[in-house]
This record gives sequence, structure tokens and C-alpha cells, in this order.
Amino acid sequence: MANIAQAIYSFNNDPVFARRWKSRLFSEKYNEIFRKDISKEEIILPWRISKSINSKISQYRRNQLNKLKKEPNSFTENDKENILKKEFLIYSNLIILYFIGKLIHKQYREYSQKIAVKLLNMRLEKRTERIFDYIVDILKYSDRLIKEKNLYHFLLNFDNINSLYDEIQRAMEMEKARTNRNPLNDFLPRI
Repeated sequence: MANIAQAIYSFNNDPVFARRWKSRLFSEKYNEIFRKDISKEEIILPWRISKSINSKISQYRRNQLNKLKKEPNSFTENDKENILKKEFLIYSNLIILYFIGKLIHKQYREYSQKIAVKLLNMRLEKRTERIFDYIVDILKYSDRLIKEKNLYHFLLNFDNINSLYDEIQRAMEMEKARTNRNPLNDFLPRI
């Protein structure tokens, strides 16, 4: 239950609070997380998205970062650089869940049972993976993340999280201006 509460609170509100004070979610945020009118779909959607995110981060850790540390000579310098640009992922599962939640809110101008029902289908994991990859491709070039020496502490500041979300927004706007298409339409179905 604590992991579900953490997923819901991160998706809708604040991934920093959810990570730092997971034990306080039930005592301080219970009514905000489990509103009286919350539907089972609104509970399940963030949980399933979070599982997909955790799986992608585990793959990165296992197949790239750990392998780089054990066998650094098996990678080119360019590959090493690309792997290390994504090191922020180790601390970002709830943050990426928050970003995806914000993008869903942006796309549909709300988050409701109807939206959750429409998104809860067999394509959810693939959609989540595509959004995840899109976000990572933007953030791996973030000057703020590249220059940061202590990613863990940097990512425990909600203002920093919001500045990263602003970078995602800017990249999406630039892509929209360049291609004349909303990138969210590629990831999320019309409802």
C-alpha cells in the first residue's frame, strides 16, 4: 500500500515528498491521495505506469550502468558518455512518473476516472516506454543535470524538478513548432 500511495502522490502531486517522506504519506496525505471519490482506475493507472518506469530504469542500471562499471573497456567513449548522461535515472523513477502525470493532465486538461479508464489498456506499457524514452532523450542533454555533481540532492528539490519539467515543455514546444505536430498526440490517444 505504501508503494501505491507513493505512486499516486508522485503522479498527481509531489515526487519529492513521496520519496523523502514515504512513511508520512498515510499520516499526512491520506485524504489527498485516497480521495473519497477516487476510482480504482485512478489508483491502478499510476501504479502500472510506475511499474513500467521501474522496469526501464532497472534495464538501464543492469544493461548499461553496471556493465560500464564492470567492463569499461567494452564501451566506446561515445557509448560511455551516453550511458553516464542518463545516470540521473537512478534517482528519478517517481520524478518521471510525476512528469508523465503532468503530461497526461496537459493533454486532457484533467485527470479523471474517464481518462484513467481510456489509458488502462494493453498499450499502456508501450506508451509509457515511449514517453519515458522521450523524456530521457530530452533530459540527458539538460545542462542542469550535466553540471550537477550531486544528482541525488539536486533531485530532492521540488523547484529543480519543476525546472526540468520546464525543459521538457520547451523541447516539446520546439518540436511542435518544427514539425507542426503536438508530440503528446504521438504518445497519448485522443479521448
